[in-house]
Amino acid sequence: MKHTLFSRTMALCLAAALLLGMGPLIAPSVSAAENTASYQAADGTDHTIYWAQGITAPTMSEDFKPYSFTDADGANCTLYSAPYVAGHGWYDLNKEGESNRGYALTAANLTHWWLDQNSAYIDKFLEKNPEQMEGLAKPADVAGYRTAPAAQKMTDSAVYGLYDQAYGTAEDAGYHPDLVLDFFLNGYAKKDETEVNSPDKFTPSNQGGFFYPVFGKDLLTQRDEASKVYADASKNLKEYLSQGYGIGLAAGGQVMTLWGAEYDKSGSLCTSPTLTTGTKQSSRAWSAMPSTRTARATCA
Repeated sequence: MKHTLFSRTMALCLAAALLLGMGPLIAPSVSAAENTASYQAADGTDHTIYWAQGITAPTMSEDFKPYSFTDADGANCTLYSAPYVAGHGWYDLNKEGESNRGYALTAANLTHWWLDQNSAYIDKFLEKNPEQMEGLAKPADVAGYRTAPAAQKMTDSAVYGLYDQAYGTAEDAGYHPDLVLDFFLNGYAKKDETEVNSPDKFTPSNQGGFFYPVFGKDLLTQRDEASKVYADASKNLKEYLSQGYGIGLAAGGQVMTLWGAEYDKSGSLCTSPTLTTGTKQSSRAWSAMPSTRTARATCA
């Protein structure tokens, strides 16, 4: 099996400056074309939304509905939100109760998306009856994680169940989603939440590593600190989405899945990307949004 059979997955995590994304498993040059949509903003100018590869995105003209509110800083905001729709290739699993599981939900959302995008290649991979590597899970067992959740309940996702079992602790510590994705794809064992995986420090986990026969120790994820220069962050995010990366955003103590980013007529990133939070409360990271919806917000 060659890496080019898959669309590479990067976990670009934007953590208040962190970009964590699952990039395409097929090399970016082989990946699908940009997934974009344009619409006329309230000021009459044309805006473009760059969406994650392969998803059927909600439309501004039909699906997004506005409502206004005042945030904790006294700013007047307008939130445009669209309801979650199953079967459209993007996911919004919600946590239940008070737990620090945003990282696992975001990793599960990206994993389901990645499995969807690479479904045909995974079929070919499994047809070859790949050998189980010592100390890792059986590749064939990935079949039990390919069924996408029909709703937003975390209990509907076998992928989330695996992550919660493998990473959940009594202390309920949080982790960066890239560590969890590396566990699933390559088989990297659980590490301290402050660490970053690397091939020279590989320790196998018998619960993960379903695609080790394809990727070995080569990481498909990337953890980046987003540039504090707005123009650089705007440019980088557009490039990641255009190249087929899946992206998570960590900011303000929350970890979210980012499904799209909106740009104005000058090509600059608008005030907030389109994402799902995995929580039932509104939070103001890059945008304020209930977890049951995908949303974007502007504040002034």
